[in-house]
Amino acid sequence: MLTPSPATIDRLIGGTRRRLSRLPVVRDMVLSSRSKAVERHRSCLPPLTNPQLEEALHTLEGDGLLTAEPEQASRLGMDAPDDPDLFAALERTGSGSTARMKASEFASLTPLYMAGLDPRLLELAERYIGLPPLYLGFEIKVEFPDGRAGGTRNWHRDLEDVRALKVVAYLTDVDEDDGPLQYVPENAPVFLASANLGIHCDDDIDTDHKVSCTAPAKSVIIFDGARLVHRVKPPTGTRIRRSLMYSYTSRRPLQIFAGARPSAEAKRELRKVLTKPQFACIP
Repeated sequence: MLTPSPATIDRLIGGTRRRLSRLPVVRDMVLSSRSKAVERHRSCLPPLTNPQLEEALHTLEGDGLLTAEPEQASRLGMDAPDDPDLFAALERTGSGSTARMKASEFASLTPLYMAGLDPRLLELAERYIGLPPLYLGFEIKVEFPDGRAGGTRNWHRDLEDVRALKVVAYLTDVDEDDGPLQYVPENAPVFLASANLGIHCDDDIDTDHKVSCTAPAKSVIIFDGARLVHRVKPPTGTRIRRSLMYSYTSRRPLQIFAGARPSAEAKRELRKVLTKPQFACIP
């Protein structure tokens, strides 16, 4: 008998959890239990280690999103690493509108993966999520300027958890035509032809409140993808956009998507080089 792959198990468990969480009684129980767990956990946390993290947390709690240009991003623990050869190889594939690679596709440990385990990022994730964080790895993305919608270029909310902290590092300058992250502020009116966003909604959003996160290379956008309706604006310019995205949830998320788990070899290497608190964040 064939043994199901970890990705298949993740998909089955995640799909079941998400369907159950839509039931009002289950949703209320889950949110109540989570709220109590957050209160217990926060009461025993030490103060944040630097004022930059405190300021970032305040902004995230209020707006759900923070744009940090290179100097501030570095202070928050994200010196966006680059791998020009890897990005060039992805660009040569010309794979649809978006070419990407995820953590599980790397046979061994990579500096790109390690960057998401900076203690400052984990500290910020834990404070914002309110519970010990789970690090769902990274995704390398190349956006080709073809103007097409589809996938993450459609409006959506992320489904991994009640709070899903995303850290998007631009590795190229991103202007309005280069495929910026675009979102709708939490309190702005949002009108959709289809009221159900699902994972991705094909309908455009009828609102004057869309915000485009344009920024220079090495800037970082930190946001809650479960809280804010967002997308990659379909790029229409002439430049290819390169970016990295890191993801964090609680230790018991609703969904772990395929590609989030490091390879078996990479995990063996991680066990040797990480502290116990860092390794506890690995799925």
